[in-house]
Amino acid sequence: MNEYVGDAMYHLKRAAGVLAERMASAEVQDAVVQFAFGVEKMFKGIVAHVNPLFVYEAAGFDNALGVLYRDRL
Repeated sequence: MNEYVGDAMYHLKRAAGVLAERMASAEVQDAVVQFAFGVEKMFKGIVAHVNPLFVYEAAGFDNALGVLYRDRL
C-alpha cells in the first residue's frame, strides 16, 4: 500500500462518518468534498503503483530520479 491509498482511506472514512438520513447543506458539502478527495487519492494510488512518474505534474528528470532511486536518496 502506498501513501495515496492510506490518504484515500482516511478521506473515505471521514465522508462515511458524517453520512446521515437528514443532513444540513454544509454537512452534505463536507461529505462530498471528502469523498471526492478519497476517490482522487485512490486513483493516484493505482496510477502510482503502475508508474509513479504519472502522478507528478511534471515528469522531469528531477522527479524521475526520486522515483527510480527512492531507496538510495
